[in-house]
Amino acid sequence: MGRLKLIIAAFLIFFVSCSKEGNIADQNQQTPPQEEVEMIEMSFSAALEKLDDQKTSIDDAGKVQWEAGDAVRVYWSDVGSTVMTAQAPGASTSFSTVSVGVADCYYAVYPDTDQRINIASESVALTIPDTQDGTFAKANYIVGRTLPGENTLYFYYATSVVKFNISRPDITEVTIRSADGSAIAGQVSVDFSNVTDATGTPEFII
Repeated sequence: MGRLKLIIAAFLIFFVSCSKEGNIADQNQQTPPQEEVEMIEMSFSAALEKLDDQKTSIDDAGKVQWEAGDAVRVYWSDVGSTVMTAQAPGASTSFSTVSVGVADCYYAVYPDTDQRINIASESVALTIPDTQDGTFAKANYIVGRTLPGENTLYFYYATSVVKFNISRPDITEVTIRSADGSAIAGQVSVDFSNVTDATGTPEFII
């Protein structure tokens, strides 16, 4: 798994690699839980843990921020999730009000993709695709969780993004390999079990 294939849609391309620190679904789609849970209406906001650039888009000056309409999947159980959208662009944002199951903590993943959540172990199992389409938003995977009883999501990077230019029009894809053969795409586990406050950082396990 030590390589990453990039399909080049333009001369400007981004790629992602896992670091140790999407497909946008129907915004109204909701994955029903397998068991009956109490549902409530809830609004979430995004808080950034330590870095001020953990968002979803990047401009020509290198500034990263949320964009209105960015779709984030929020989870309240191993099988219960729904999609909410950013309400305004900027360095921080709030999300559309959604119906969620009652839970101590809520997890979220951007871009909106169906990932595996294990509430008992307080972890998220992400799958980073090994083929990228050259867009920043779909390479910039971030994962977040609320603290117990809160509605603020603290987001953390699951990937690193590198930009380079391709000037030859006959080149349509590039394959990237790590020097030591280690994985730069595929499965990564995000363990929140030791995160007890807003200053904590989850463990990323490749």
